[in-house]
Amino acid sequence: METLTWFRSATVPRDKLAPLLSEYLALDRLRTVRRLLLVRCGALALMAAVVGPLVGWLSALGRSLVVALFLLPPAWAWILERRADLRLTDRLRSIDASTARHPQAPPS
Repeated sequence: METLTWFRSATVPRDKLAPLLSEYLALDRLRTVRRLLLVRCGALALMAAVVGPLVGWLSALGRSLVVALFLLPPAWAWILERRADLRLTDRLRSIDASTARHPQAPPS
C-alpha cells in the first residue's frame, strides 16, 4: 500500500528540499525495479521449479539452488527499497521536527 505524504514546500528550507525530493525519486525507482525483477525472475524461478523435475538434469538440491538464485535479485531489491524508505521517513521526520520548532506564518 502506498502512503501519501504532503508538506508545504514553503515551510521547508531550500537546502533540505532537494535531498528530500531526490530520495523520494530514488525510492520510486527502486520500487519499479523491484516489481520488474519480481515478475521476470519469479517467472524464471517458477519455470525452473516446474521444468526442472521434468527434464531431470539436476538433483533436487541443484533445482532448489537455481530457484533461490533466481529469487535473490528481487529479494536484494526489496532490502534496498526498505533502506531507502527508512531514510526517506527519517528525513521527513527531521523536516517535520525542524518546521515544528520554527513555525512560519501562512502566506497571505
